[in-house]
Amino acid sequence: MRNGRAMPELATNVHRLVKRVTGNADPYSQLKDKYTSTALELYPKLDAIIEASEDTLLTAAKLAIAGNNRFWSKDGYQLRKRHREHVK
Repeated sequence: MRNGRAMPELATNVHRLVKRVTGNADPYSQLKDKYTSTALELYPKLDAIIEASEDTLLTAAKLAIAGNNRFWSKDGYQLRKRHREHVK
């Protein structure tokens, strides 16, 4: 909590302000499209990793967490080396 407000509340207020100032109901649409496209490109490889693992649910959860945290490298959309070991 910061200044008596929870961070999700602050984030919501910031997003509402951005939408109002820009006049754009979805100012992040291009970025979301880019990440969706990247995720679809990675899907076959990630699916193979999941299927080859001993615990498919755990591996899928770890990959989802890594994707959610955007552990991307500068040179592409690969998990950073130090995080790959935690996905196995």
